[in-house]
Amino acid sequence: DYIDLFEGAYREALDPLTFNAVLSNWDNTPRFGRWGVVVTGATPARFEQVLREAVRQVSGRPRERRLLFLKSGNEWAEGNYVEPDTRCGRGYLEAIGRVVFERRPDGSG
Repeated sequence: DYIDLFEGAYREALDPLTFNAVLSNWDNTPRFGRWGVVVTGATPARFEQVLREAVRQVSGRPRERRLLFLKSGNEWAEGNYVEPDTRCGRGYLEAIGRVVFERRPDGSG
């Protein structure tokens, strides 16, 4: 499950030289078949929740160390992308925008 994957990942303090990555989804079974890994339950709302927690975790660091990585923002072959699609529209991009600009899904913040 998507949330289970990140549960606790951003709860503990990181070493100052450790930088986390956030991903939108994952399914590499097209490449690896039954040996592939599938993350289930990913949605723009869950992605936003994980991204918001990851940002919170690095927010107290010096500016030059407030880094997060977005894992493969356009890796379509592995289901890991934030680009618009027919299922979620611009949901992942809008989630990034809300977190970066500290807006809530209802537009407040």
